[in-house]
Amino acid sequence: MQNIVALHTGPIQADMTYGSKNEHRSKEKMGNPQIRRTAMSYNLENNFTYHPPKGDQQERYEKLRAKAREYAALILDFCPYSRERE
Repeated sequence: MQNIVALHTGPIQADMTYGSKNEHRSKEKMGNPQIRRTAMSYNLENNFTYHPPKGDQQERYEKLRAKAREYAALILDFCPYSRERE
């Protein structure tokens, strides 16, 4: 346990909220309704906005989906029917 604590460089805060690009917002800032509403509005706009693929991102994602489909087929072929398989 000492090794884990020694590696942590900042204060431990269990109630942190993550915003865009992993910016940390403290509980005090997020307690302000205006700041909270602004952060939530940004997240809504960002979440429901089309983000076109960059560079070879589309090709890489297609390869990942194809491999994931192969893996899913293996699971269906080799694992017995169960709640976890579905």
